[in-house]
Amino acid sequence: MRAFVAARAASSCSEPAPLLAEARNFFSLAQQFLNPSAPHLLAIGGFSGTGKSALARSLAPRLGAAPGALVLRSDEIRKQLAGAPLLEPLPPSAYTIQNSAQVYACMVARARTALSAGHSVIADAVYARAAERAAVAEAAKETGVAFQGLWLEAPLAVLEQRIGARRGDASDADAQVARRQFSYDTGAIGWTRIDASGTAEETLARVMREHTEGLGLTA
Repeated sequence: MRAFVAARAASSCSEPAPLLAEARNFFSLAQQFLNPSAPHLLAIGGFSGTGKSALARSLAPRLGAAPGALVLRSDEIRKQLAGAPLLEPLPPSAYTIQNSAQVYACMVARARTALSAGHSVIADAVYARAAERAAVAEAAKETGVAFQGLWLEAPLAVLEQRIGARRGDASDADAQVARRQFSYDTGAIGWTRIDASGTAEETLARVMREHTEGLGLTA
């Protein structure tokens, strides 16, 4: 209806271009709701400071049926499981192997629920362990949806600078955490590697330019 109204208004307007563009946008949105795309599961991994969450937020409206993908972020799930506000730093005990396993299990369970309901999901976490990467991929297999994994990479100095500039973020990672992560043995990473050493806008542009079709993204 709004597309029709905008198109009718454009027919009697001396400068119809803006109204025609608005009509096309409304028509495209209507098509997305009437013909929803199949759900996808996109996992975004990488060490702290690589820009996973920024990329997830930018890709969410472009993935799956309107209004876009559900974003699951491990940092936020960890705070929720601990019963803590998102911006409250957690003690080291919240980052034990056992607690981290619970966080990843919760994220995979939530992803599986959303996928089963027909929603696309972006699962944002470090995924330093092969078992964590395998578990999220298995969720896609179990629910019969397409899966893609992106692994963001940037030099340690870039990560330290970004982490130091963070304000009001759910992540508790600091420069020491980033340095420790760089010593991890992640094993073979079969996900698509993305150069994330530039700005968030540059990383998004790179993904959109090189991987839009493979990820099922819309412009």
